[in-house]
Amino acid sequence: MTPLGKMLSIFVFLLSLVWAYLTVNTFVSRTNWKAEAEKYQKAAAETSTGADAVVREAEAERQATKAKLLAAERDRDAAVAKAASLSKEVDELKVNIDAKLAAAAAANPEVNKDNSRQKELQTEVGNLTVSLKDAQDQVVALTKDTSAAKILQEQAQREAAAERQRAATLENQLRTTDDKLKETLARLKAGVGEGVAVRPSPPEGFRGTVKAVSSNGEFVEITPGASAGLRENTKLQVVRLKPPTFLGHLIVRGGINPDSAACQFIPAKRPRNKPLSADDLPKPGDLVQPDNK
Repeated sequence: MTPLGKMLSIFVFLLSLVWAYLTVNTFVSRTNWKAEAEKYQKAAAETSTGADAVVREAEAERQATKAKLLAAERDRDAAVAKAASLSKEVDELKVNIDAKLAAAAAANPEVNKDNSRQKELQTEVGNLTVSLKDAQDQVVALTKDTSAAKILQEQAQREAAAERQRAATLENQLRTTDDKLKETLARLKAGVGEGVAVRPSPPEGFRGTVKAVSSNGEFVEITPGASAGLRENTKLQVVRLKPPTFLGHLIVRGGINPDSAACQFIPAKRPRNKPLSADDLPKPGDLVQPDNK
């Protein structure tokens, strides 16, 4: 073999080694899309379960505090009523004592008899006064309990509001994770990698209606929006029920709110050299459904 042939053989051998290295490196560093999808799905389920548990616990604590506050208010009202009743009885007894004393002054023979009755009445007045003081003390204590219960209720309400905010944050994180999971699954089905745009799938079981239409019919506002899972670039169909008519497609372009979304209308009919008729354009009340083609 000539020296040139030997050099070419060595050069081909080195190129084959480089090719083998690149092939092995590509195989080792590839992305396992299925494992990534399962990881996103597990994280989404754990986030949703934790958020629901926190919200239920905060709501149960708020209900318990509210029940305690209502019970304390009822006890306080009952004690106030009892104190008022005792005060009224004391006043009546004082009136009776004054009347008895006046009668005793007018009829001396009856004074001795009434003295014992007066002592009994004074003793009863003393007992009622003690009962009245106890009732007043109970009212003060119940008022303090009511104030404490109100503070607990306000604290529970603040905690519940914080938990609801946290639950909303977790829900947004869950929606983001779910969107990533759906996008990953869509890429797996389509056989494309990162950086390649994939149209979001319509929400399962989605049903909406046309809310408003622009003057030229190019843009349509539909309801619902983000609350039903709509995302930008989702493709939908718009149909009229009476008479049954397929009008065309809607592409979600933006303005996505919980209750509405802005879409671009792509008509099914495209007549040449003349505009679409009013019957060919969407109208408020027309049905919007997924386009799975």
